[in-house]
Amino acid sequence: MSKTFLKILVGFAIGASATAPFAQTIATAKFADTSVNLVIPKGHCVIPRDDELGALHYKMQEDGNRDRNKVAILYANCREWAQRRANPALLLQNHGSYLFQLTQGQELLLPAGTTRADVVQIYVDHEIKTGGGSQDITARLKEKLTNSSVPTPSLQGNVNLGLIDRDELGAYIGVGGTLVYEGKPARFVGVVGATTTRSVPVSINLYGPAAKGNPFRELLARQKEMVRQFVAANE
Repeated sequence: MSKTFLKILVGFAIGASATAPFAQTIATAKFADTSVNLVIPKGHCVIPRDDELGALHYKMQEDGNRDRNKVAILYANCREWAQRRANPALLLQNHGSYLFQLTQGQELLLPAGTTRADVVQIYVDHEIKTGGGSQDITARLKEKLTNSSVPTPSLQGNVNLGLIDRDELGAYIGVGGTLVYEGKPARFVGVVGATTTRSVPVSINLYGPAAKGNPFRELLARQKEMVRQFVAANE
């Protein structure tokens, strides 16, 4: 696997949603002529590209991911999406996306022989490198997740936790920040699931409200189940 590919992969961009339980609602998308099944959580709807407001959402995501990721699909809590369409001043809180990783701006499948375990290991190695290799990685991730919190929903700036968990299906990254929409700041948190299927590098992004306390635990549990269903839908 090339150093360029590894560098790009570690820079996976972010975006997604949550509600439980998850259901096997399937959408499809293509990457490098390869079809991939995308699991949409129960209670969530695909944001349509041919809708005026939907097109705005896709444009914002595509502008933010230009030359790094292909925006495969956006989805949101159905009730919240209906409310936003009726009143665009209302912002989505539970929403998500599937992103396909580009390589130097191109749709390229992973190098031959790259496994899901290889993708997970890239993130583990990056965590060890940036966090220091003296502590057991499992203990470090548990401690990081336990101590993660959002002091106040109005807090400005980023809450980027990096790797917070991993298993045989994916690597999980905690993220957060402040989106400024029409001059109004909106706080968000999320958990990204980085995985692969059919040699396509995939980032499943799951976002929820930045409630005070530790919202990452629940999002992580939902994300791990979502990754599991995504992998099963493409076996």
